[in-house]
Amino acid sequence: MYALLRIILNYKLSLRRLRMMCKYKVENNSQKGRSSLSALALIRDFHILRLFAKPWPACHVMQSMLLDILKNHWLFSALTDEKLSACVAAVHMQTYEAGQYVFHQMDDPQKLYIIIRGEVSIETHSLAGKVIKIKHLIDGDIFGEFALIDDGPRSANAVVMKPTEVAALNRSVFQNIMKSDIEFSQRLLRVLVNRLRHSNHQVESLVSQSLSQRTARLLCLLQAQKGDVIKVTQKQLSDRLFASREKVNEKLQVFEARGAILKTRGRVEIVNLDTLKKLSDIDG
Repeated sequence: MYALLRIILNYKLSLRRLRMMCKYKVENNSQKGRSSLSALALIRDFHILRLFAKPWPACHVMQSMLLDILKNHWLFSALTDEKLSACVAAVHMQTYEAGQYVFHQMDDPQKLYIIIRGEVSIETHSLAGKVIKIKHLIDGDIFGEFALIDDGPRSANAVVMKPTEVAALNRSVFQNIMKSDIEFSQRLLRVLVNRLRHSNHQVESLVSQSLSQRTARLLCLLQAQKGDVIKVTQKQLSDRLFASREKVNEKLQVFEARGAILKTRGRVEIVNLDTLKKLSDIDG
């Protein structure tokens, strides 16, 4: 009983996991020939605790977590403590299992989402039906905010990769903040402009550069960010390059034959950065 109470107070396990724990203890008690009364009492105590615990994390632990996330976010950190607290008070929690969609491409946007724990993939599909992964999101990330600016539909899917818990903020709250806080709106506009520039650069690269050049440039960029040993799969590279995994693998084999890289399962090691830069035409 006290162990379960500590678990709930610390918010280490979800109610779904606690239910499984109760079931497991019931089965063990039955197998060992112990009285079923203790097992029934455990379930009774669990459901009582559940009634009291259900709103508790949202009121205390969850609000504290959300405040920390928002205070460190590039956009919401522009708000005063009073406005941040109002945001947190307006959210409600949602849970998803792996494979579920938070939203689909072309959905009417009604909320933005803050990941409390879990993983979400933002992705879309090419005309040929190929999945294109745009971004991988983890604990503390916020997504779905840009679609709330206008009345346009969602531009991509949000797919849950593992059991995930999110806090959802309604569009009306978000838009009221935009209207009332100049710094918040200015930050949003700056990021929108940067994303537009990045999109223009991507289009320019696709039109003017070969796949070999784009692959070499991407590896140079990743080397600058992560060092000589880059943990990345060929699938992840192909998604970022908007090319098939087979074509990207062909380019990596060429780079390896020229002594620029060594590739193993799930990683690429940069052996000769100068050679890689030449392959990307950075130096020439």
